[in-house]
Amino acid sequence: MNNPGEVFLIPVAYWLEYHTLDIGRPWLTPEATWALLNCHMTTVIEFGSGGSTLFFARRASRVFSFETSAEWSQKVLAALRQEGLNNVRPALFTDPAEYLAAIATLPTADLILVDCNPSAVSRSKVFAEAAALLAPDGLMVVNNYGGVATPECARAWPYIDYDDPHWWGRGTRIYRKPREAAAAPGHSSQGEVQ
Repeated sequence: MNNPGEVFLIPVAYWLEYHTLDIGRPWLTPEATWALLNCHMTTVIEFGSGGSTLFFARRASRVFSFETSAEWSQKVLAALRQEGLNNVRPALFTDPAEYLAAIATLPTADLILVDCNPSAVSRSKVFAEAAALLAPDGLMVVNNYGGVATPECARAWPYIDYDDPHWWGRGTRIYRKPREAAAAPGHSSQGEVQ
């Protein structure tokens, strides 16, 4: 963990409704964010930028970030510049078809976040397209997972739900892609991600 105080910041920011970009934290359930604090991250792909972009840029060697709002993208880029973080490769898309097609151009990643604006592009389609990019033993983080369909290829992946009664879309679900394709399915609630 970079700073022991950041464990305290997560619930405080969540309950006081601070903007997550201002504190550099993902807008995930607090428990899901805690679970990600010490996870290994070399290459991260995020669909939807914000506080998560700063959070991942501080921890990973490189971050590929897709966004659909030009105004929001500029705010995120300014925050990255302010912190001197230059390991993020941002991409802005206004056309959902171009957004989805560009996923195939991305490298393999050990963590993928699906938290894009659902009114701009389908999270279910993003998950389905991005699943092939996840490295074995990698994490697929799906925020507001309640309305997101799990693609066929990921139905056997074990996952942990970090639900919160105040969270839109139920909460955050973190899948782990098995090292072997034939790994047994599994599910846990409020468990630990390693």
